[in-house]
Amino acid sequence: MNSRTSNLYIGNPNPNANDQALTVNATVGGVQFAELHTDTDYVVLDIQDYNVRATFDGSAPTASNGHLLVKEQGLITLSANAAKAIKMIRVSSDAVIHLTEFVD
Repeated sequence: MNSRTSNLYIGNPNPNANDQALTVNATVGGVQFAELHTDTDYVVLDIQDYNVRATFDGSAPTASNGHLLVKEQGLITLSANAAKAIKMIRVSSDAVIHLTEFVD
């Protein structure tokens, strides 16, 4: 079995990037974060208030398609590529997702 482990501990916030707060609503096709800074390696995000559905494969998130990201999940760490690909839609009410960009 192969495994890739990196960023065991949250490192340095990207000094060239600003935090993002994304409102996730019922937009058909899902909503995405604004462009990440080019030197961002990974992001940390959390769901501020309501659960959302998320996809990473280019498909549209729906009530029956996508990963359920729950408010109680806490901090989620994603590679910059995964964060660029994520599409989200609300589950019940509009949600706010907060994102911070990091560099190694």
